[in-house]
Amino acid sequence: MFYYATISPDEVELMRRVSKVIRNGRVLAIAPGKLVFAYSEVAVPEGSLFIDCTATAAPFSTQSNTNPIFKDGLITLKPLHVPLVTFSAALAAFLEANYEIDEARNALANLGPLTDTPATYPYGFLVTMMNRGAWSQYEKIMA
Repeated sequence: MFYYATISPDEVELMRRVSKVIRNGRVLAIAPGKLVFAYSEVAVPEGSLFIDCTATAAPFSTQSNTNPIFKDGLITLKPLHVPLVTFSAALAAFLEANYEIDEARNALANLGPLTDTPATYPYGFLVTMMNRGAWSQYEKIMA
């Protein structure tokens, strides 16, 4: 799943060199020498490398956004400024370094989803704007 994917012209050229694309639905299993789908199997060279890109690397769904970012000495990175994941991580670090109490940190860290459909985009944008509004009240953050 690509959340707000970006790609450079050079990356497009590299992708155009992919010569074999298999579109048989979801992969049920990977076994030596084959990919197993619901209604078919496809032979693949022994020793092939498979990379699973179907799972998110961080808990970005609204269901997983119920716990705060700052809790009991732990920081759980989540999106604060959608879609800028790296900015969200940097801001979480800034809040951790500049505010002593988790409640104060979390008050400035409303959790937004990385949306994957046009229907969920307005919610992600709304949370981003709410956070930006809160941040604008603090000179330290704006600096």
